[in-house]
Amino acid sequence: PPRCVCSARMLKDWQWRFPEQPSALWNMRSRLTLRVVWLASKIFYTIGMRTRLHGREHLHALESLMRARTGVVTVCNHPSCLDDPVLWGMLSWSAILRPQTMRWSLGADNICFTRPLHAEFFSMGQTIPVHRGAGVYQKGVDYAIKQLDRGGW
Repeated sequence: PPRCVCSARMLKDWQWRFPEQPSALWNMRSRLTLRVVWLASKIFYTIGMRTRLHGREHLHALESLMRARTGVVTVCNHPSCLDDPVLWGMLSWSAILRPQTMRWSLGADNICFTRPLHAEFFSMGQTIPVHRGAGVYQKGVDYAIKQLDRGGW
């Protein structure tokens, strides 16, 4: 069924950067952004933090599900904005070579999408703008569902 956008505050035109049919240039810029952020996360995770990953096999099982083009939802309940990109650093080296294994994220429009340059960066990094408190019937949630239907994470 068609979805409606019924939020008290609508996204500004410049906040929505996802084309219906992404061009080769858009895909190239997105992949470059994802790889740069992934590499920075990998370095930070490997060198900058003392961490232990428990259940690595579950993370690798997710990667194989994504190769099979099965939609996957993961939830990070976190107080930090770094948790999501650092999670990327835990993925295997081969994950970055397959764009479908890179995670889509929902980002608060009043934090990540406050300026056109920020909107561009976060959109290229597969962060979808959502308005907190607007419920599930909004453009960002619809787009996230579309990514899941396509086998995204």
